[in-house]
Amino acid sequence: MKTKNILKKIASLVLVSAISLNLAACGGGEKAEETQASTEEAAAVSNDSLSDESIAIAVGQTTVTYKEYKAYYYLMKEQYESTLGTDVWKYSGSLTEGVSLGRQGIESVIRLIIQIKVIAKAAALQKVSLATDEKEEASHSAATFCNSISDDIKSKNGLSMELITQIFEENKLAQKMYKIIIGGVDVNISDAQAKAARVQLLKKSYNEKNKDEVMKQMNECLKIVKEKKQNFYSVAKDNTEEDQVEMLIGAMDSRTNLAGTILAMKENTISQIIDENNSFYI
Repeated sequence: MKTKNILKKIASLVLVSAISLNLAACGGGEKAEETQASTEEAAAVSNDSLSDESIAIAVGQTTVTYKEYKAYYYLMKEQYESTLGTDVWKYSGSLTEGVSLGRQGIESVIRLIIQIKVIAKAAALQKVSLATDEKEEASHSAATFCNSISDDIKSKNGLSMELITQIFEENKLAQKMYKIIIGGVDVNISDAQAKAARVQLLKKSYNEKNKDEVMKQMNECLKIVKEKKQNFYSVAKDNTEEDQVEMLIGAMDSRTNLAGTILAMKENTISQIIDENNSFYI
């Protein structure tokens, strides 16, 4: 695709507010002035005067921290900088009515966040929420994204797994609300579908030959975390066979023993070793 056509595409995207992480861009080093939604206000966002926990945007009584804004900012700009470079945001011509793509992009990010928060409020009022499988899909997408970037980038941009999961879930809920509005989805969710817990999980598979040895390894891991020699996340990360440590387990999970144990646990507790389908879990 020719560069002019790409710029035209980006210009059209940043000029239209959209319920998708793929439909906005943002620039580097610019400041966005105060922006207002049609029904609710957003505070000014300044890239050099706010700490991560400062309130960057206010949507009614809902506040958005600068850290969350930066996460959206990073998610948007990386889509284009990876192929077009950072100078793309300096472009300002007939396609953008003389305003740089960077400026329009930042304002579009703010509008997007406002839309997502307003839609989340509407979903709560209509008692619409994500089912367990939808949360699992969002969680998996967040984990895949987090695993694709370096720890340095995560630290610089405040991209924690918790925050990225929240953003992916909110965007998925926004997409669901859109489908509901056009009549394309059933909003009824059973209690079983809705019941789930986010956990840190350590898994090791075994066969008849190595079962005792694997159990011994799991007991050693459990002993380490019980005696608080290391935190659970570190032990799980170093020993689990799963691609990620944190995940969502729901009542509809086929591993009924695992799911039942998890859903019966209290917050911030550690289970005993769970045996199911030729695998041990903690």
